[in-house]
Amino acid sequence: TLIYLCTQVWPAGDNAVLVLDLNAQYVYYFEKLRNVIVSGDSLLYSFERALGGEFLGIFAYYLSSSLSVIVALLPKAWMTEALFLLLVIKTGLCGFSFGYFLMKTRQARPVWMVAFSLLYALSAYVVVMQHNVMWIDNVILFPFILIGMDALIREGRFRLYVGALALAILSNFYIGYMTCFFLAVYFFIRYATLTPEERNPSGAKHAFWNTLGRMLVFSLIAVLISAMIILPVYYSLSFGKLEFSEPKYEAKQLFDWLEMLTKAFFGSYDSVRPSGMPFLYCGTLMPLLLPLYFLCPKIPLRRKIGSLVTLAFFFVSFNFSILDTIWHGFQRPNWLNARFAFMFVFFAVLCTYDAFRYLRETGVRKIGVTAMLSVALLLVMQAMEYKNVDDFLTVWAGIFFIAAYAVCVPFALRRSDKEPVSLYNNRELLLVMLILFETVLNGVAMTYSLDADVSFT
Repeated sequence: TLIYLCTQVWPAGDNAVLVLDLNAQYVYYFEKLRNVIVSGDSLLYSFERALGGEFLGIFAYYLSSSLSVIVALLPKAWMTEALFLLLVIKTGLCGFSFGYFLMKTRQARPVWMVAFSLLYALSAYVVVMQHNVMWIDNVILFPFILIGMDALIREGRFRLYVGALALAILSNFYIGYMTCFFLAVYFFIRYATLTPEERNPSGAKHAFWNTLGRMLVFSLIAVLISAMIILPVYYSLSFGKLEFSEPKYEAKQLFDWLEMLTKAFFGSYDSVRPSGMPFLYCGTLMPLLLPLYFLCPKIPLRRKIGSLVTLAFFFVSFNFSILDTIWHGFQRPNWLNARFAFMFVFFAVLCTYDAFRYLRETGVRKIGVTAMLSVALLLVMQAMEYKNVDDFLTVWAGIFFIAAYAVCVPFALRRSDKEPVSLYNNRELLLVMLILFETVLNGVAMTYSLDADVSFT
């Protein structure tokens, strides 16, 4: 809400949240959905579509999120305000789901659940891509799916995995496909990172094949549950959109490696147009602490290798044309590249949290080394004159936040044996406020840049 108010969205100004396809297409689909709910219009067919045509395919692709009913709770004249509310709620749920993941898998204290959930929920991907409102449900559900996968591997419990994955596909089959594609790869990485006792507590024979079988069966069940959406979508796409573009499977590099890294820093925005690079920013803490994750003695080597393979897989996928095409449903995306980048953001923030969690064991002073390296990298990027590395917004502001974290993180982690146990102390609260200030400020910068690129209504 703060980000939108700072960018003069009603009631703070004359702007609406409508931009790109949300302005050109989706808002009218939401109006139709409101008529279906309030006035009893048909969900299957619409005479308002040119000379008439099926509507269920449009519903399945754009509107099938369970949160879409919010547009029916406000008067029709308030449609833009309803969409504003929908975007804010979905952003909040992104933070909630990541916080829940930290609580269930890391037993994180509430103060750090809030802090690192901000990095996920207000990442550049969520802020810039949220006008494709149907994609954000998968960002919300992704942490639940991974919790469910762990339960399926370790204990054979399947309900959370099946329910969350089915809901992800039902909410948007397109991003749901990307989630399924990643799970097919990540299962092997995750299984390898667990100890034999963790992945096979009962000591059963052929544990790997039994676990792989469970994974396949319950993934198939989730897909079959979502067939009520997948089948109408396939029917709708068969009218011509399946032939929208002819993918070319020629191997080529899509972006310069160093230029792509610029998107991990504060205020770095290039474009949502076909030339645009992945949105990787998820807080300045990420480039500061992520290298220390791999130096931490408390984190097992197998987990470090698994995290490195996962992050490397995303980077190769961003930049290798054939993999990128497979990720996007065997089609080259028309604008808004790297639509699966939220998964990279999830693992980058998770590794950042783990590095922070064990920073005392790694050596708090080592953040000074990564801070200097980050500043040096920013200055090299500035010297390369990349168009999205603005002198003040990215370099000056980036150096300010790097310096601020280099001071605040050791200060927040300083602890006295005489200090009473509490939910948080003032030093920790200072770090949380710095994270809040940075992520909101970056969100405002991203929104203004998006407006300059393609214009809000």
